[in-house]
Amino acid sequence: MPAAWLCDRDFNCEDGTDEQDCDPEELRCGPRQWACAGGEQCVPGVWRCDGQRDCEDGSDEAGCPPRKCQSSEFQCRSHGCLALRPVCDGKEDYADGSDEGGTCSPSACHRARCPHACYQSPHGPVCACERGFELGSNGQVCKDVDECGKPGSQPCSQTCVNTQGSYSCTCHPGYSLEPDGHTCKATG
Repeated sequence: MPAAWLCDRDFNCEDGTDEQDCDPEELRCGPRQWACAGGEQCVPGVWRCDGQRDCEDGSDEAGCPPRKCQSSEFQCRSHGCLALRPVCDGKEDYADGSDEGGTCSPSACHRARCPHACYQSPHGPVCACERGFELGSNGQVCKDVDECGKPGSQPCSQTCVNTQGSYSCTCHPGYSLEPDGHTCKATG
């Protein structure tokens, strides 16, 4: 059993021996894990600053640099990301109002050459792709994102399999996939 699984407040052994004789005040996270600010939870380190709150207290997203929005999102002036559908809908979804105004025009997409999806934005029409895809260099063709091959991003604790528009995690023999769909645990 990896040393990182000892005293991590997660019972990996059926008899609980991996959590015996541990300091109740100290949570030990593994070398590839992030300790949430509350001191009660560890999450995979690659989940830090990924745009999704994984720690119950949200500390894995605190103090992160502005993230680059996906092609299916609008980048607000405040560096937040907003799904494209509510952009230019006549209602300000961000306090800075950057998702409205400008050149919002319902007819803008009629002139754009977007084979997949087109959304209006304050900066003009935007070609977009579904989640799991990104715009190619020409700004019009959608290509699959290889979530497993992104440098510095390993979404699975063991084996990552890229699929069209997504990915799946699998485990080595003797391990089973946890309900989070990312983490493998020893089965015995």
